[in-house]
Amino acid sequence: MRVLAISRDGRFSVGSEENDLRILTETADTLADITHAGQPTVIGEGQLTANHPAADIVLSMARSEQALAVLVQMEHEGVTVVNSPKAVRRCYRRSLSAIMGEHQFAMPALHPNGACWLKRADDCAQGGDDVLFVESEVLLAQACEQMRQRGARHWIVQPHIEGDLVKCYGVKGRMFRFFYPSYDGEGRMSHHQYNGALHHYPFDRHTLQTEVERLALLTECTAYGADAIITANGGIFIIDFNDWPSFSRCRTEAAQAIACAAIELIKQ
Repeated sequence: MRVLAISRDGRFSVGSEENDLRILTETADTLADITHAGQPTVIGEGQLTANHPAADIVLSMARSEQALAVLVQMEHEGVTVVNSPKAVRRCYRRSLSAIMGEHQFAMPALHPNGACWLKRADDCAQGGDDVLFVESEVLLAQACEQMRQRGARHWIVQPHIEGDLVKCYGVKGRMFRFFYPSYDGEGRMSHHQYNGALHHYPFDRHTLQTEVERLALLTECTAYGADAIITANGGIFIIDFNDWPSFSRCRTEAAQAIACAAIELIKQ
């Protein structure tokens, strides 16, 4: 079996370039070991063109439209791609917001004078300014103009929710883990400081897993991550969801799980 791995461009991997590459290469090596394949080929998404290396399966962290278009063509040619281009596009915030609204995921109403988050929604976040904390509705128009000047065409507004931030990592049908980022200080855009001190509010862990996995099913993501807020009364609100995170807190377990999930997809 020929394994091709596509690494994520730095503009989609701000602050996580090394960790993103490590999970990709470890997964590719694990898949090659399990299937007794040759050495995996690893290229950057900017190198992926119509003249791509031959492959039976592609492990892809790509997010650019140029790379996704090539991956769509490869799927049409019978190549298995993990995550699929369709799944990646469904994780764009504009699409994700529509999916969550249609399927009634919990999200409180935006208070007229309350703090909120403004998030770029026509592409994946490429820097800290693509996700802005806005202290009040009075400042929202100014923040929208800032987003517009940076070239954004679409954005979403989410209410700021007080509570504990948890980061979730999952692989379809194989693993689910969650962590409090304040334990190790990890946080790609470092926005979790707005949630204040960690309280360890009690909550139903099964419900958290069920809701994140439900969203993974709707987006068709094999490898995925999510951010959720746990409120003082145990409420669970998913505030972000993304395709193939770095899994830096559970990398080896995730690499094994993604490789096995990829093999299952090949057999289908």
